[in-house]
Amino acid sequence: SRAHLGLAPAYLGRFDEAEPLLRRPSDGRAGPSPRAAHMAMRNLGATLRMRGRHEEALGWVEKAIEQAARHHNHRGDLAQSLLEAGLAHLEVGATEAAQAAFARADALYRDVHKDYMTPARADLLVGQGRVQLAAGNVVAALPLLQQADRFWRDFDPESRWAGEAALRLGEAYVRSDRRVEGIAALRRAETLLARSPLASDAGLVALARRR
Repeated sequence: SRAHLGLAPAYLGRFDEAEPLLRRPSDGRAGPSPRAAHMAMRNLGATLRMRGRHEEALGWVEKAIEQAARHHNHRGDLAQSLLEAGLAHLEVGATEAAQAAFARADALYRDVHKDYMTPARADLLVGQGRVQLAAGNVVAALPLLQQADRFWRDFDPESRWAGEAALRLGEAYVRSDRRVEGIAALRRAETLLARSPLASDAGLVALARRR
Protein backbone atom coordinates (compact mmCIF):
# COMPACT_ATOMS: atom_id res chain seq x y z
CA SER A 1 0.00 0.00 0.00
CA ARG A 2 2.82 2.40 0.82
CA ALA A 3 4.48 1.64 -2.52
CA HIS A 4 1.32 2.83 -4.27
CA LEU A 5 0.53 5.63 -1.81
CA GLY A 6 3.88 7.29 -2.46
CA LEU A 7 2.88 8.10 -6.02
CA ALA A 8 -0.12 10.18 -4.94
CA PRO A 9 1.85 13.11 -3.47
CA ALA A 10 4.41 12.75 -6.27
CA TYR A 11 1.70 13.32 -8.87
CA LEU A 12 0.70 16.41 -6.88
CA GLY A 13 4.28 17.69 -6.99
CA ARG A 14 4.84 17.02 -3.26
CA PHE A 15 8.08 15.11 -3.77
CA ASP A 16 9.52 15.62 -0.28
CA GLU A 17 6.43 13.84 1.06
CA ALA A 18 6.53 11.09 -1.58
CA GLU A 19 10.16 10.01 -1.30
CA PRO A 20 10.14 8.80 2.33
CA LEU A 21 7.02 6.73 1.66
CA LEU A 22 8.74 5.03 -1.26
CA ARG A 23 12.22 4.63 0.19
CA ARG A 24 11.01 2.60 3.17
CA PRO A 25 9.59 -0.38 1.20
CA SER A 26 12.43 -0.05 -1.33
CA ASP A 27 14.89 -1.32 1.27
CA GLY A 28 13.64 -4.87 0.64
CA ARG A 29 12.23 -5.40 4.14
CA ALA A 30 8.60 -4.53 3.26
CA GLY A 31 7.17 -8.01 3.81
CA PRO A 32 7.26 -11.66 2.74
CA SER A 33 6.74 -10.88 -0.95
CA PRO A 34 9.42 -9.12 -3.05
CA ARG A 35 6.70 -7.43 -5.09
CA ALA A 36 6.27 -4.54 -2.66
CA ALA A 37 10.00 -3.79 -2.85
CA HIS A 38 10.32 -3.70 -6.62
CA MET A 39 7.08 -1.75 -7.01
CA ALA A 40 8.40 0.85 -4.58
CA MET A 41 11.73 0.96 -6.44
CA ARG A 42 9.91 1.62 -9.70
CA ASN A 43 7.66 4.26 -8.18
CA LEU A 44 10.65 5.91 -6.51
CA GLY A 45 12.32 6.00 -9.91
CA ALA A 46 9.22 7.62 -11.40
CA THR A 47 9.20 10.20 -8.60
CA LEU A 48 12.86 11.03 -9.13
CA ARG A 49 12.30 11.32 -12.89
CA MET A 50 9.47 13.80 -12.29
CA ARG A 51 11.89 15.74 -10.07
CA GLY A 52 14.43 15.88 -12.91
CA ARG A 53 16.92 13.51 -11.21
CA HIS A 54 17.07 11.21 -14.21
CA GLU A 55 20.30 9.29 -13.59
CA GLU A 56 19.26 8.50 -10.02
CA ALA A 57 15.84 7.49 -11.30
CA LEU A 58 17.40 5.03 -13.74
CA GLY A 59 19.38 3.39 -10.96
CA TRP A 60 16.22 2.58 -9.01
CA VAL A 61 14.23 1.50 -12.06
CA GLU A 62 17.00 -0.85 -13.18
CA LYS A 63 16.90 -2.48 -9.74
CA ALA A 64 13.14 -2.87 -10.10
CA ILE A 65 13.57 -4.47 -13.52
CA GLU A 66 16.14 -6.91 -12.17
CA GLN A 67 13.88 -8.01 -9.32
CA ALA A 68 10.62 -8.16 -11.28
CA ALA A 69 12.28 -10.23 -14.02
CA ARG A 70 12.87 -13.04 -11.51
CA HIS A 71 9.13 -13.75 -11.22
CA HIS A 72 7.10 -14.90 -14.22
CA ASN A 73 3.83 -13.82 -12.63
CA HIS A 74 5.18 -10.25 -12.25
CA ARG A 75 5.26 -9.63 -16.02
CA GLY A 76 2.92 -6.66 -15.75
CA ASP A 77 5.16 -5.08 -13.12
CA LEU A 78 8.20 -5.74 -15.29
CA ALA A 79 6.51 -4.04 -18.24
CA GLN A 80 5.74 -1.01 -16.07
CA SER A 81 9.35 -0.79 -14.90
CA LEU A 82 10.62 -1.08 -18.48
CA LEU A 83 8.26 1.71 -19.50
CA GLU A 84 9.60 3.88 -16.70
CA ALA A 85 13.17 3.08 -17.72
CA GLY A 86 12.41 4.08 -21.31
CA LEU A 87 10.95 7.41 -20.20
CA ALA A 88 14.02 8.13 -18.06
CA HIS A 89 16.33 7.18 -20.94
CA LEU A 90 14.49 9.67 -23.16
CA GLU A 91 15.08 12.44 -20.65
CA VAL A 92 18.86 11.93 -20.85
CA GLY A 93 18.85 11.62 -24.64
CA ALA A 94 19.51 7.87 -24.78
CA THR A 95 16.95 7.15 -27.50
CA GLU A 96 18.33 3.72 -28.47
CA ALA A 97 18.13 2.51 -24.88
CA ALA A 98 14.64 4.00 -24.62
CA GLN A 99 13.53 2.22 -27.78
CA ALA A 100 14.85 -1.12 -26.51
CA ALA A 101 13.08 -0.72 -23.15
CA PHE A 102 9.83 0.29 -24.86
CA ALA A 103 10.00 -2.72 -27.20
CA ARG A 104 10.35 -5.12 -24.27
CA ALA A 105 7.53 -3.38 -22.38
CA ASP A 106 5.28 -3.50 -25.43
CA ALA A 107 5.79 -7.24 -25.87
CA LEU A 108 4.98 -7.86 -22.20
CA TYR A 109 1.88 -5.67 -22.23
CA ARG A 110 0.62 -7.52 -25.31
CA ASP A 111 1.16 -10.82 -23.51
CA VAL A 112 -0.50 -9.72 -20.25
CA HIS A 113 -3.23 -7.32 -21.39
CA LYS A 114 -3.77 -8.45 -25.00
CA ASP A 115 -5.59 -5.60 -26.79
CA TYR A 116 -6.84 -3.89 -23.62
CA MET A 117 -5.67 -0.27 -23.38
CA THR A 118 -4.53 1.21 -20.07
CA PRO A 119 -2.97 4.53 -19.04
CA ALA A 120 0.44 2.83 -18.92
CA ARG A 121 0.06 1.57 -22.47
CA ALA A 122 -0.99 5.05 -23.60
CA ASP A 123 2.16 6.44 -21.95
CA LEU A 124 4.13 3.77 -23.78
CA LEU A 125 2.66 4.95 -27.09
CA VAL A 126 3.72 8.51 -26.26
CA GLY A 127 7.23 7.29 -25.45
CA GLN A 128 7.43 5.28 -28.67
CA GLY A 129 6.18 8.31 -30.59
CA ARG A 130 8.88 10.47 -29.04
CA VAL A 131 11.53 7.96 -30.11
CA GLN A 132 10.25 8.11 -33.69
CA LEU A 133 10.15 11.91 -33.64
CA ALA A 134 13.71 12.01 -32.35
CA ALA A 135 14.73 9.81 -35.29
CA GLY A 136 12.87 12.04 -37.75
CA ASN A 137 10.29 9.32 -38.51
CA VAL A 138 7.19 11.52 -38.31
CA VAL A 139 5.11 9.11 -40.41
CA ALA A 140 5.78 6.32 -37.89
CA ALA A 141 5.21 8.63 -34.91
CA LEU A 142 1.79 9.94 -35.95
CA PRO A 143 -0.38 6.80 -35.52
CA LEU A 144 1.22 6.07 -32.14
CA LEU A 145 0.53 9.56 -30.86
CA GLN A 146 -2.96 9.69 -32.37
CA GLN A 147 -3.87 6.49 -30.53
CA ALA A 148 -2.49 7.82 -27.24
CA ASP A 149 -4.33 11.12 -27.69
CA ARG A 150 -7.63 9.34 -28.40
CA PHE A 151 -7.20 7.21 -25.28
CA TRP A 152 -6.56 10.16 -22.98
CA ARG A 153 -9.35 12.26 -24.47
CA ASP A 154 -11.77 9.45 -23.65
CA PHE A 155 -10.24 8.32 -20.34
CA ASP A 156 -9.18 11.54 -18.57
CA PRO A 157 -9.26 14.53 -20.93
CA GLU A 158 -8.39 17.13 -18.27
CA SER A 159 -5.25 15.39 -16.96
CA ARG A 160 -1.68 16.45 -17.49
CA TRP A 161 -1.12 13.11 -19.27
CA ALA A 162 -3.74 14.12 -21.81
CA GLY A 163 -1.80 17.35 -22.15
CA GLU A 164 1.48 15.57 -22.76
CA ALA A 165 -0.08 13.32 -25.41
CA ALA A 166 -1.58 16.39 -27.11
CA LEU A 167 1.80 18.13 -27.01
CA ARG A 168 3.63 15.32 -28.78
CA LEU A 169 0.80 14.87 -31.27
CA GLY A 170 0.83 18.59 -32.01
CA GLU A 171 4.56 18.45 -32.59
CA ALA A 172 4.10 15.55 -35.02
CA TYR A 173 1.33 17.35 -36.89
CA VAL A 174 3.41 20.50 -37.26
CA ARG A 175 6.39 18.53 -38.51
CA SER A 176 4.21 16.76 -41.07
CA ASP A 177 2.86 20.11 -42.40
CA ARG A 178 -0.57 19.58 -40.84
CA ARG A 179 -0.23 22.91 -39.12
CA VAL A 180 -3.88 23.67 -38.35
CA GLU A 181 -4.31 20.37 -36.51
CA GLY A 182 -0.94 20.85 -34.87
CA ILE A 183 -1.71 24.30 -33.49
CA ALA A 184 -5.05 23.07 -32.14
CA ALA A 185 -3.37 20.17 -30.34
CA LEU A 186 -0.63 22.42 -28.97
CA ARG A 187 -3.12 24.93 -27.63
CA ARG A 188 -4.97 22.12 -25.88
CA ALA A 189 -1.66 20.86 -24.49
CA GLU A 190 -0.72 24.30 -23.20
CA THR A 191 -4.03 24.69 -21.38
CA LEU A 192 -3.81 21.28 -19.70
CA LEU A 193 -0.12 21.36 -18.81
CA ALA A 194 -0.35 24.88 -17.39
CA ARG A 195 -2.59 23.43 -14.66
CA SER A 196 -0.17 20.65 -13.77
CA PRO A 197 1.26 20.64 -10.22
CA LEU A 198 4.54 19.20 -11.57
CA ALA A 199 7.16 21.92 -11.82
CA SER A 200 8.88 20.06 -14.66
CA ASP A 201 5.78 20.51 -16.83
CA ALA A 202 6.60 24.21 -17.12
CA GLY A 203 9.16 23.17 -19.72
CA LEU A 204 6.47 21.35 -21.69
CA VAL A 205 4.23 24.42 -21.54
CA ALA A 206 7.08 26.50 -22.97
CA LEU A 207 7.57 23.91 -25.71
CA ALA A 208 3.88 24.08 -26.64
CA ARG A 209 4.06 27.88 -26.83
CA ARG A 210 7.17 27.89 -29.04
CA ARG A 211 5.45 25.75 -31.67
